[in-house]
Amino acid sequence: MDEITSTKIINIDSKSFSDFKKLNLEKLGLNKIKDPNIFEYSSNVFNVLKYKIKPNLIFEITYKGNNIHINLQSITGIPKFIKKNIALKIKVDIYQERERCKAKRFISLNLNKDSFFLKFLSDEIVKKLIFSTLEVISKRFDKKFLKKVLYS
Repeated sequence: MDEITSTKIINIDSKSFSDFKKLNLEKLGLNKIKDPNIFEYSSNVFNVLKYKIKPNLIFEITYKGNNIHINLQSITGIPKFIKKNIALKIKVDIYQERERCKAKRFISLNLNKDSFFLKFLSDEIVKKLIFSTLEVISKRFDKKFLKKVLYS
């Protein structure tokens, strides 16, 4: 498996940590589906390769002291071919640092290089494919995350 990661620190100047604790998660599109702290987010449709995908993302959101941890647990609603060959991890830690609130975002993408489809591609093409896919996912997540958090 080839893996590539993206980490980013996001400064959130408009909210304090106590504001984050008070956020209405349902207003953000996160619906509680299980206790403790398991939420589902239904994404809009987007295209990957020639597939139209409308995934449901299952997150665990925990509050520990002065930290909020968001971890992607699973994704449903994606084609079996993609699910079998691509593994996605998303983790976000929101914390207070001095007067600022920050979010540390980590995304990793694992590609099963032994899959039938990828066996016929060169390492260079596979690396470009996985890098460009991670870049699209990171930009989309950052945009959605900031929009939801800042304007809620």
